[in-house]
Amino acid sequence: MVDSDTRKVNGYHKPVRLSKIKRWIKSGKISESDIKKVVYNIPSWKYGWSAAMTIEKTQKNVILYVTKYIEKDVQGVNKIMGKRYWSSRNIEICPVIELENVNPSDFEKINAKEYSNKWDGKKYKYLNNWSNKIL
Repeated sequence: MVDSDTRKVNGYHKPVRLSKIKRWIKSGKISESDIKKVVYNIPSWKYGWSAAMTIEKTQKNVILYVTKYIEKDVQGVNKIMGKRYWSSRNIEICPVIELENVNPSDFEKINAKEYSNKWDGKKYKYLNNWSNKIL
């Protein structure tokens, strides 16, 4: 691993360059204690962009790290036709959709998220996330 000349800094999502950190410390915007971790590059990694940071090897930190990526996948599952890491970039997705007219009082009883068409004002509910049936 090679030092990337960037650091994780409290209050900033992305790593910050050392030159900028030095200016911020000099101006009083941050203090030395705000600098948290060295961000490394991995030159031998040949599959795209890479960055690495050390973590404290506690059970809690490892669980939090793995959970972060599991949650990202679960959030994608709840999207209608959402991207998933296992789907092909070249696949053409054309779902078969069944539309069904429902009595307005029955429509309100359906426990599902409601969507409105902004052009004609019609309301729709997906029967479930894995169904193509729209009410």
